[in-house]
Amino acid sequence: SKVAVVPRKLVLSAPFSDDEDEQEGGRSWDTNLSVKLWQECTKGKNSAYYGYCALLTRGANMEQKQTYPSTAPDALRHWTSTQKALLETTENGKKLLNVEQKQQEEWKQKYANLNASEKANMSFEDFQWAMEAVHSRAFRGDFGALDGG
Repeated sequence: SKVAVVPRKLVLSAPFSDDEDEQEGGRSWDTNLSVKLWQECTKGKNSAYYGYCALLTRGANMEQKQTYPSTAPDALRHWTSTQKALLETTENGKKLLNVEQKQQEEWKQKYANLNASEKANMSFEDFQWAMEAVHSRAFRGDFGALDGG
């Protein structure tokens, strides 16, 4: 069987470590990758990743300041209060709601820790969009062979 080989220059990446203190600027891999993704997508056709960004934004005009369509529209954070209330009737549902709440708190803290320049170019809603895209599509880890391309 064949394995796809993607040249490193075509991979949008951020340094990864399980220890967040060892990461770029003391920030987590997902924060760094989300900021990079947002920056690339807002470049529009000037981005080396234009095709990928166009896919993620579903053809939205990337060069205009706007919130892009969700990359994971069925994610719990997009559910209505009525829909979430259904989960409150079971223990597993309550656990799921707690995980979602914890994730939102973590993402708010990660956004709060961005520098002023990053926040000036990326609202919290934009950051959530990018984090959602990263968490629904990224691979994390040391893949070793990436240096070969």
